[in-house]
Amino acid sequence: KSTCRFNHKAQDEGLNTAFEQLLGEMNIKRRVSLYRNAKIKSPLLIGFFNPKVLLPKTTSTLEGDVMILRHELMHLKRGDLYYKLLMQLCACVNWFNPLVWVMAKVSDADLENACDEDVVKNRAEDFRHNYCESILKVVRAQKSREPVLAAGFSSRPSEIKLKLYQNGVLHK
Repeated sequence: KSTCRFNHKAQDEGLNTAFEQLLGEMNIKRRVSLYRNAKIKSPLLIGFFNPKVLLPKTTSTLEGDVMILRHELMHLKRGDLYYKLLMQLCACVNWFNPLVWVMAKVSDADLENACDEDVVKNRAEDFRHNYCESILKVVRAQKSREPVLAAGFSSRPSEIKLKLYQNGVLHK
């Protein structure tokens, strides 16, 4: 809730147009809002019933923002927030079991990997490269942890790069 106080509708016409085009391209029928937020360092997807994509107040380029939006909207399309909710409920109910906490963390990483794979599936090499660069820029700029029930970037840059190589998203 404290994060939402600082949300402001995205004012950039180019970004809003690209966002609407992405919604159509990805066949997302739900109403999704796009906001800028000065208090966050990393893009987030929040909201089960009224989904919102939050972008940091300052980001790099329109092309980079579109790549990030594609990633966040893929989380929405895949229903990743519901999986995160399920994992957090399991961890809360089984708070005493460290294996459940490990399972939740590994599950979170798997959701990110699967999302990345879906975004770059059947895409050209230059698209994959630009996507990887956009993700790495965001992760490098990130200083704080994301909320538990938000889909965002959750690893260090070196871990992200390794995962992207392992998944064939980025090539040496």
